[in-house]
Amino acid sequence: MLFCVAFFLTLIGCSNNNVEGSWGLVHYEEKETVDGIITREYKGDCNPFSPSDPDWDLKLSIIHTNDNDYLVTLLEWNKVKMSWCPMDGVKPFTWTIKKNRIVAVNGQPSPEEVSINSNTFCLEETRSFGKSETSTKRVFRKIESYK
Repeated sequence: MLFCVAFFLTLIGCSNNNVEGSWGLVHYEEKETVDGIITREYKGDCNPFSPSDPDWDLKLSIIHTNDNDYLVTLLEWNKVKMSWCPMDGVKPFTWTIKKNRIVAVNGQPSPEEVSINSNTFCLEETRSFGKSETSTKRVFRKIESYK
């Protein structure tokens, strides 16, 4: 599963400390367009407490490391091991949060939008490739707080 890690986060009614924890994917949407015409569109729901689809079952583990930095690990459901495992080929990355916004991912500016409150995290991203564009929305729910 392709998961782009360039985002822009706005924390709504949520202190930076509430970001830390485990977040499970509960809903996703994806739309592909070419020259503004929808060529593919799909939606789905997930249950992080009863995962079954390794292509869509996803979890974020977010750990506060220092002042404004958080270590983010992407986890996917492994049907063989029957457990959450780090996503193949995706190394943990760092979010830098200032004034309730993620301003960088691994030190690079972060252009996409995300909103979060104490229990819900919504990531929306758009990627363009020539005349085609893919828009993705993922909604996560907080599963566990680490503090």
